[in-house]
Formats: sequence, C-alpha cells, structure tokens
Amino acid sequence: MKENSLFEYAFIPNMEDKGVKFRDNVAIAKKALLQGIKIVYGRRIITVANDVHIGGIFSVQNIKKGDNVVFLGVIIGQAAKHIKAGELINDGIDGNITTKKMPAKHDFICKNIRSAGYDPLLSRRTFKGFRCKVTVDGKEGGGTENIIAILNTVKCSAVAAKNIAHLARKVLLPKYPNVTDVVAITQESGCGMPQGRSREELLRILIRIMNHPNIRAVYLLGLGCEHLTPSDEMPGNIIPALKTKVIDYEQRVIADSLQRYKSEIHAVNYIVNGPLKELFSYANQYRREPLPLSYITLGLKCGGSDIFSGISSNPALGVAVDKLVKAGGAAIITETPEFDGYMHIIAERARNKKIASKLVGLLPRFDKLSRQYPIPGGGRQRVAPGNRHGGLLNIFVKSASAAQKCGTSSIEGVLDYGDWIYDNHKRGLWVLDCPSYDQISTPALGLSGSQIVAFTTGLGTPIGSALSQVVKIGNRREIGLKNHVDFFAEDILYGKSAEDVGARLFEFIISVASGDRITKIQKINHDMTKRGFSELHHEFMLWKRWGDN
Repeated sequence: MKENSLFEYAFIPNMEDKGVKFRDNVAIAKKALLQGIKIVYGRRIITVANDVHIGGIFSVQNIKKGDNVVFLGVIIGQAAKHIKAGELINDGIDGNITTKKMPAKHDFICKNIRSAGYDPLLSRRTFKGFRCKVTVDGKEGGGTENIIAILNTVKCSAVAAKNIAHLARKVLLPKYPNVTDVVAITQESGCGMPQGRSREELLRILIRIMNHPNIRAVYLLGLGCEHLTPSDEMPGNIIPALKTKVIDYEQRVIADSLQRYKSEIHAVNYIVNGPLKELFSYANQYRREPLPLSYITLGLKCGGSDIFSGISSNPALGVAVDKLVKAGGAAIITETPEFDGYMHIIAERARNKKIASKLVGLLPRFDKLSRQYPIPGGGRQRVAPGNRHGGLLNIFVKSASAAQKCGTSSIEGVLDYGDWIYDNHKRGLWVLDCPSYDQISTPALGLSGSQIVAFTTGLGTPIGSALSQVVKIGNRREIGLKNHVDFFAEDILYGKSAEDVGARLFEFIISVASGDRITKIQKINHDMTKRGFSELHHEFMLWKRWGDN
C-alpha cells in the first residue's frame, strides 16, 4: 500500500515542548483517512487503525493507559486504555480517552510575560473613524460607526423603541449620509426589580451603551413609572445620574416617556418626525477622519466552532491581535467557561501575579454566579452537539482551540462584565469575565468598549451586534451560512502560514473599521431592510446578575 507523508493528510499544531505547553501526541485529519493506509511521520510508519473523517483526531504515537493526550500543547484527557499510533481518539462509551483525572492545580509564576513589542511603524498607521470622547473627563477615542441608538429603560417601551428604529431607518436614515445606522437596543428589565445593587447594575449597563464610541446619539425611551425612569416627575428619575456619567449628555441624549402620549402609534410617529431629527442632525456633523490604530478595541469571540478553529481562523486572528497590540491598540477576549483546562496557559501570560490570581479565580466565581443567576443554556455550557460533530470532543479541546484567538501578548488585566476598558490607562490584551452564550458575550464585548468584534466560526452563525461591527472569520469555505462570512482562513490548511493569513486579516479589519468595506451581516441587514423586514441582526442580551421581583 502506498506510503504518504502524514502532513499531506493531517496537522500537528504543536510539535515541541514550549514553556508550559507540551508536545502534541495527536494529529488532526485535513483529509479523510481510510483504515489501513500507511503514513510516514519522521522515521516511523504509522498504520491508520480506523477510518478517520476530516477533522478527526488520531494518535501519532503509542499512548499508555493513564498517560496524557495532548493537543495544541495542553492536556485534553488521559488514555482510558492503551492507544496505538494511528488510532482514532474518541470519548464514547467504549472510547479511549477520559477526563476524570484532569490536573486541578498549577503554579503560576507569570514566566511567559511578553512585551507588547510596540512597533513604531504600526503605531503610525491610521484608520478612518469618527473622533469622539470615550470618558466623561474627555479622553479621546474613535468609533468605527456613527449610530443613532433608540434605548429603552424598561421592557414596556421595548416594542415602541423597535418601531421607532424601524420607521427611522426608512424615512430618516437615507437623508443623513454620515449616519451609518439607527438601532433599537432593548432589554427586558427596569420595572419589577429590587432597589440597590440591581438597579445600579442596570443603570451602569445603560450608561455603557450610551458612552459607546460607535453610538453618536441616543433617544432614551421609558414608560414613565418604572424604577429607572427618564422623567423629572418620578422618584426613580435617572436623569441626574446620566448627566454626570454620560458623555456630553445635553448634546447627545433626548429622554422621553411613553405615558406622555395618547397612544404608542402616536408616540412613534411624533418622535420620528420630530425630536429624533435633532439627533440625526447632530450625528450627521461627524465625518470619518484619520485616527490612530491605538483607538481600536477589538473584541474576540467564537461560535459554531469545530476542530479547525484551533488551527486556522483562531491562530490567524491571534496574529492580527498581536499586530493591533503592537500598534498600541487593545483586544478583549471573553467566554470564561472556555478557559477550562487552558487557564494555566493564560495565567502564565499575566502581567503580574495579581492579574494571574484574578484569572485563576474566574472559573470558580463564574460557577457561583451562574448557580445564583441561571444563564440561558446552562452555566458552563459544555460542548454543543454541533461542536462535537465538528471534532471538539470535550471542553478541553474546545478551550485549547478558542484561546488561540488571543495571540501571544501579555494579559494586561481582567474586566468584570460591564467594565469600561477606557477607564484604564493601559491598552493591550484584556480578559473579560462573561458567559460563552453568543447572545450575551458578543454584546458584552461592546459594553466594555469594543468597536469591532472578530468572530471566528467553523459551522456558521448569523449573529450581529447592536453596538459593534461583527467581522466573521471562517475556518473553511465549506461552511454553513458561508454568505455571512467576511474572511476565510482556510489557506492555513493548505500550507500558508498563520502569520501571512493573520496579516491579511489585520488589514481586512482595518478596512472595515475605516468604512472601506461593510461586513456581510451589515449587508444582510441592508437587504432585509429593503425587503421590509423589521427584525435585523442587532443582537443584544444582558447577563442578568440580579433577580426581578
């Protein structure tokens, strides 16, 4: 039978011991392998023991029972029985891998701290953005969009907010060329909720939305009798707080309540044909201009992942992140549950031991919060059926793949949900504590200040964001919803380096930030608007860490 090089058929992502990472003893099939085929790996000939599908994981050496199985440099389980070289790795009932004895503790000494490697050439690069303030004390930043937001303070005004945005998109948006969109950003709390921390938490989130660099002006709409009411006549009036914490409140915000009107239809028509025009006129004064790349904060996210995420789109994104950090910009990675099994690698990159300690405390803290305030889909949200079908056998494989998004730079800090990155003087790479659930974590990156979210996928997803532009990065061209994907990283699978593909991705992201390209999901939103659709991909969901009454 013909003998072929292993690398014609498969990848071994990590081929040597590197610091806290181990050498991989498994490979990923990029082509289907039939049982009995012989492949050459170094000086050895490996006979494939089972049919291996594309994306299947198989051993490249004998692994004794109880020894570690290693992928992307980290332990993804132990051999449940002796595994011969060429054998398919599976964790079924009669599988050959187990995760019952995973290492629980590690010593974190921050020995993989890397300088951001500030690059003077990259630091002189610019994008064409909308200059703005990002803090109330006047720190300068920039948006990649120039959006009018219709924001509700209570669920009772959510439908009206959506209808205002829908009507304004038809009758106002075409008349104001510098306004890039009008978006309803709605949430379901604000009324029956306890006073104190819960109220303050929701108010903090509303302020984050209003201060976002992509949001130029806000029409704030309440009902009129809620706990967080934008009305001077009510005890729950939030306007005094907003005036001190929202950037340029008097110029950028109009507050209103539905109970001032005789009907909701009357309110929608009056607002669109009256006061909302003032906000459009204000926002239309802003124009794109050259701004430093250091103003960009890039959110890092994945969803609908498969085994190729860890060796194509995520490593390419990691290269782009390192380039942005070298330019003085910032990136935020999130999805706390997906650091399970990989947190020790991340913690080794912490700028100091205090940050490392925060990092290793995230998972226990997350478990406690998710029990107290249940999350859609569950707490840790282990591996979904589609992930497993795509080769992600367990959470440790998924975590190792997901973490490739954040490149090699040091971790400069940890953000709690809703923390504002611009309140810190450091840029660079940050970790945001948030669930993995796409509908929560994608907007959460915006709530911390990301103007763009780079979203990698192996299976496909239609998600957008109310706050941030979403750039979809696909592992391969054979993917579901491929017309939603902006950039394909599959060249890595056919011999191109992650550095080359990541450099192209970096330039692509800058072109999106500059308005030279619109993302696929923006184009789809435009097409749906032309066809009369009212529900667009402006996803927004809160991580509710409070209980309503």
